[in-house]
Amino acid sequence: MTKLNNIVETLLKQFVGGEAYFDKLDEVLRDPENFDIIQKLFSPLADCNVVMSGKFGHHVLELFDNGLIHVNSLIVVNGGLRKGEVKEIKVRNLYKNSAYVFVDDSFYKGRTRDKVAEFMAKFHCDISHTRVAYDGSIEKDNSVISIFRYHS
Repeated sequence: MTKLNNIVETLLKQFVGGEAYFDKLDEVLRDPENFDIIQKLFSPLADCNVVMSGKFGHHVLELFDNGLIHVNSLIVVNGGLRKGEVKEIKVRNLYKNSAYVFVDDSFYKGRTRDKVAEFMAKFHCDISHTRVAYDGSIEKDNSVISIFRYHS
């Protein structure tokens, strides 16, 4: 996707990577002018159960509540999970004993996904796969589907 490629190129000129880079990517993807990227991310998920976290998740929840994103079920938990625990949860149609897709703006080591999976296990739910706009992981994780992958 050329637009996302351009965003990544622009951000990499400003940041060497790291947390500041990923925070800015999250911010840019939440910009209304980039709604088409979010639509592309969610287009195959209309019949899926989705779990998300952080500001990106709360942004998508707002889009869902306004009828702009369509999924079967949406759960959003607080951000900062790489360093903390789930403390907040917002639910639209929880289906216990079900598979969920973890969706996020970006993926690197999978720590956020793993914390979310641990939390979802309390409801006897598992993460079937992860779908992200940007995959910056060095080694390819076959359970991660991305619009853009940095390392080939």
